[in-house]
Amino acid sequence: MAALPIRAACERCARLRKKCVWSAGADKCERCENNGAICVARVRGKTGPRASPKAGASKKSVANSFANATGFDESLLTMIAQLPPGHVGRHMALRYLTHIAALNGSLDTVLALFEEAGVDMSDFKTDGPTAPQPLSLDTTLKWTDMPVNFRSHHDRARAFSEGERDMFCLQFVESTLRLHTSARMQTLFGEEPVLTQAMFSKQFGDVSMSKFIKGLPHIVSACAKFGQVRTVVIDNLRMRSGKVVSVYLTLGVVGPRDTIYVLEMVPVEPAPVAAASVEPSSAPLQWSLPEEDIRILQNMFE
Repeated sequence: MAALPIRAACERCARLRKKCVWSAGADKCERCENNGAICVARVRGKTGPRASPKAGASKKSVANSFANATGFDESLLTMIAQLPPGHVGRHMALRYLTHIAALNGSLDTVLALFEEAGVDMSDFKTDGPTAPQPLSLDTTLKWTDMPVNFRSHHDRARAFSEGERDMFCLQFVESTLRLHTSARMQTLFGEEPVLTQAMFSKQFGDVSMSKFIKGLPHIVSACAKFGQVRTVVIDNLRMRSGKVVSVYLTLGVVGPRDTIYVLEMVPVEPAPVAAASVEPSSAPLQWSLPEEDIRILQNMFE
């Protein structure tokens, strides 16, 4: 009498390396049923020993997949996984990353990586204006369109006086992504409607990119609720051209579906750290991260 086939993990659970549990008579495993996912069953006739993957191979595969799909380092994925549902910086990052992934045709991959990393997607609906799908693009955004209090905070943080600015701005408004990229930023990074860490790596050396990678996740975690505006400053980054700049990342959350993000590169002439020490007492709070040229400036809209 032939042995009964042994039901293996479905395709999705096998890809995610998750335990696959089937109820008697079910046509979907419990994980796929709970997530509303397509479940493709696999059947095998016998079990046998499998070669163990090399140590670290799975982690490296995840890192490479995330970087290929989004253009960002896995450290950003790790930071997002640590933040709770309802954290507004987290929600903004999810919208941006899934938008990039959808443009690249890698949305399914990124959603699977989110699940594997333990990202709680309960507040990230699969329909409506916050759905993980390409947003409509509006490239007519100008810096002067931003709320006055947001611009004031950013300009105080970077001690702006006058002159040409090297900046990338985006604003999520409902299901629209509004963008502004200055002429010199377009020259450096191209005219793509998104700016990623991978694009930055073409202009900055390995040491500076390592510092940028460490500073980037902090702008996501620093804005936790509506009405906040935060600036993360990553000082003294050396470009491949030899120019030294500081990068100012400002995130403001105006409302549930209105978020603003700005990245500005400022030449170090003089170093911004020295200028910050003479700010008046009403300046935003400031602290430094240990052993890094990274500062976080905070203030409130309210």
